[in-house]
Amino acid sequence: MEGPALDLFKAKLEAVMAEARSQQAASMTEFHWLGHTFPISNAKTRVSILKAQELEKDLHGPAADSISAEAQELEKDLHGPAADSLSAEKRLAIYDKIFSTYHEARSCIRHDLETAGNSESMKDDLSGLDKAIGALLGQRTIERNQLLVRIAKSKLSKFRDEKSEKVTKPEELVRLYDLLLQNTADLSDLVSSGRDRKPEDLAFEEECAVKSLVFRAERFASYKVFNIYSLASCLVNHKWFAVL
Repeated sequence: MEGPALDLFKAKLEAVMAEARSQQAASMTEFHWLGHTFPISNAKTRVSILKAQELEKDLHGPAADSISAEAQELEKDLHGPAADSLSAEKRLAIYDKIFSTYHEARSCIRHDLETAGNSESMKDDLSGLDKAIGALLGQRTIERNQLLVRIAKSKLSKFRDEKSEKVTKPEELVRLYDLLLQNTADLSDLVSSGRDRKPEDLAFEEECAVKSLVFRAERFASYKVFNIYSLASCLVNHKWFAVL
């Protein structure tokens, strides 16, 4: 399917998905995260969160039962096999859409915060919801950077016949692990902030600490590869100049 027919098909799919989203949003009154429950009164916020959740299912598995059967069938016709067959490029594109959609939700939440007046309980609920969405953004950022690490590793030690195809340098891998360490630290700081701490918060912090240790170890391994790569390059250059 291509050309005008594909455009028409996509428009129909989006219309069906939008209708399903609106129906779900009407019944979505709360958001649950790490043992916390936050009420959602803004319809735009609900729709944005639902859209992000649908995109996450595109990454991690088949569409949820909550999406209409018609929408599921249309998605199968358009995308074919399940999420496992998605290429790295398509996954990166989906992550970008997830970030955009969660940012839309946060914009709605922060607008509601500005207009909440003197209601402290409403402000607390909105601040908690904003924190929860921020944490989800942090988690997806880590997942996306882990995907970039896998892509970089696949290109690290391969020889390319085509000169135009970029090969990963070890220092690029070290830089990605530096990003992951910073992402994990930021996420841990966000989750540990606030007054009402629950056991789920503490468990999540421990999970972040473990991830940080793993990323640090993998960064060290990459740094060793970088040093070996640099030494080998120096030796090759030295031999080349000796020949000249």
